[in-house]
Amino acid sequence: MKKTALILQFLMVLILASASFACANEYRTDPLIKQVVKVVPKGAELIAREANDSSAFVAYTQGEKNYQFTLSGDMNPQITDAKEFKYKGKKAFYFQPGMEDSGGLMIILSAEKSLVIIYSSGFSSDEEVTQKTMTQMADQMDLGSI
Repeated sequence: MKKTALILQFLMVLILASASFACANEYRTDPLIKQVVKVVPKGAELIAREANDSSAFVAYTQGEKNYQFTLSGDMNPQITDAKEFKYKGKKAFYFQPGMEDSGGLMIILSAEKSLVIIYSSGFSSDEEVTQKTMTQMADQMDLGSI
């Protein structure tokens, strides 16, 4: 009887440990949102929030402006004309996602994690979206906390 109880306790500890490990490795949207709200204008509306074990995604909009932030394990922007550069000592890529008045920035945060920011200023805007526009957004975030 004591052996059975001990084995059951051991199994419960293993189950709890594996569940904790899985949760620790899951990307979450809350740390991402805490940093994103430093970038998006006050009053911007959260229109999408999703996370799973391999990525986290949030999107905001205000008027015609759209902001998308993705944490994932992707290490390549998959865009042929992406311009590679160093951002605060980290490998980064600036790209245009194919829409006019928009820009994208991928920052490799670690060997297993990257942040992608995509911004669209809206078609009626005179704002030109450049690499500087995108890095200024990243400058407002504490990238080490996501």
